Amino acid sequence: MKIRGFRPEDFDQLVDCYRIGFPKGHNRYSLSRLVRYQRDTVMVAEDQRKVIGVIIGITSYREAWLTGLSVLPSSEPNQHRCSMHLLQSLGNRLLALGFDHAFATTQRRSINSLARIVKAELVSVDKSFYFDGQTRWVYRADMSDLRRLTRLLPTF
Repeated sequence: MKIRGFRPEDFDQLVDCYRIGFPKGHNRYSLSRLVRYQRDTVMVAEDQRKVIGVIIGITSYREAWLTGLSVLPSSEPNQHRCSMHLLQSLGNRLLALGFDHAFATTQRRSINSLARIVKAELVSVDKSFYFDGQTRWVYRADMSDLRRLTRLLPTF
């Protein structure tokens, strides 16, 4: 398994992987626009030439955001490790682009434990933020804390 930057030929597999993690998320069209404009901050996990995980970052001149992290369930038992390596890779990319911190949003409680691992700060909880009434948590993560994942993660 390896983590690498997105390539256009990955798109169909990226869509499949993203939809597993976010069934109510972007449709194919909006995902293609997002990936086209944020290509430098889209990372994929590849195993035997198949995309098994994706992380999507969004950057502007002043802020960086993590907007999507999804790993195929079939990648068990390495699903958690794959998620952490994707997160670390995006963190390294954001550091290279000059960001010292990034924000992340989620409506999934499972991400809250990941946020604790990387020492992310909870900056807001927005009840009924999404149209379906779900709560949104917003975290702020220091890129230096993501860097320490290098020492915590086993290699592939």
